[in-house]
Amino acid sequence: MKATNRSLLIPLTVLFWLVGTLTYGYLWIEYVLRTETLYGYERSRLLIGSAFVVYKVPYLLIALVIVLVLELLLVTRSHYSSLQ
Repeated sequence: MKATNRSLLIPLTVLFWLVGTLTYGYLWIEYVLRTETLYGYERSRLLIGSAFVVYKVPYLLIALVIVLVLELLLVTRSHYSSLQ
């Protein structure tokens, strides 16, 4: 793998994660708002968005860290194996 591709790998991964998380958050909020059992302040996008940040984003961050660590290990391994 070229050095330029390797240096772009992590920023692109984070960018794709960010776009995916924002899309997932939007769809999750819309899904919750379609529920007919919510009344009054419960229908607030801010409240539902806060719930998304509290309940979903930590797991998504853990997944991002795992993917980044695996990328670093695999890129480093493939880099050293190509040098030998």
